[in-house]
Amino acid sequence: MRKIRHHVGVVIIEAEKTGEFLVSRYDETYPTKCFRGAINLIGGNHEKKDKSPLEILLREINQELSSNQEYINDRKASLKDVIGDWQPPQEIKSFASEGDILLIKNEIISNIVPYRDYLCSFPSFEKRAEFDALQSVFVSKIKQNIFELVRRNLNEDKNIKNEGFATICNLKDIREGRILCAWAVPCILSDYKNVVIPNPYNVKIKHIGKPRNSILDYTNEFEYKIPTYTGD
Repeated sequence: MRKIRHHVGVVIIEAEKTGEFLVSRYDETYPTKCFRGAINLIGGNHEKKDKSPLEILLREINQELSSNQEYINDRKASLKDVIGDWQPPQEIKSFASEGDILLIKNEIISNIVPYRDYLCSFPSFEKRAEFDALQSVFVSKIKQNIFELVRRNLNEDKNIKNEGFATICNLKDIREGRILCAWAVPCILSDYKNVVIPNPYNVKIKHIGKPRNSILDYTNEFEYKIPTYTGD
């Protein structure tokens, strides 16, 4: 049975007309220093209460697309294995209105469709031992007018996320290395767009089907380091 450290639920958020991506960018407090300033797909690691990959993603979206910063000041259990000194994420000074954030959040959620599951192998770096993780990837193609609402807020330095920063980027900048991708993002976007994206940390991924209906559907193949929902 393959041991995995995390099961991650993430979403590729893409503008329906321009093809740009809405992603998260790590701030200067992120424990893994080489990924500070790099982008990651919006989503996060599973918790014991999550019943499915989609539930992981929806919980993360609902937590992070908010102006509430109270919950992020305690170190999460999912960060215990991240190498580096933890400190509270950078305080965000200005947020979009609650109405705008809700509109953006609902647009993302209403357009989510399952894409692919990947088994990801991360090499050793920054004194962290190599490990494997599952990534359940979804796609949400959102209306251009909602994407432009995000852009207007970000251009006015109003964030829509309460942890790290939301940012908009295009495939050309990613392919040409002007924007660094963290963790498995270069591999996932390479596969999604059928292009070559710089992968300086030599992360490897293997496509293993589509996101499954339940976390229980994975437990006969994968041993989770963090406890999982058991159906009780």
